[in-house]
Amino acid sequence: MIFLGRIISWAMVILGAAQFGLGVYVSTSFQGEAYNIAARQFFPFTSPGRATDVGALILCAGVVIGLLAIIAQNTDIRKVKLD
Repeated sequence: MIFLGRIISWAMVILGAAQFGLGVYVSTSFQGEAYNIAARQFFPFTSPGRATDVGALILCAGVVIGLLAIIAQNTDIRKVKLD
């Protein structure tokens, strides 16, 4: 189960970073009509700004899931003492 969490976290980090980077690239590299064409081509259902926001959220969620997987891997429930 921890292995699955690590795989999911890496996938979220990679895909979130890709979406964030593509949103920033389209927002800063194109102007005028080229911006409209690139925005429609890469983000047909949303705007580059919204894609950047969602990419950042996915990236942060992937990091949090990865940290939780590391914590779960290092925690042995049999050794935990509850006083």
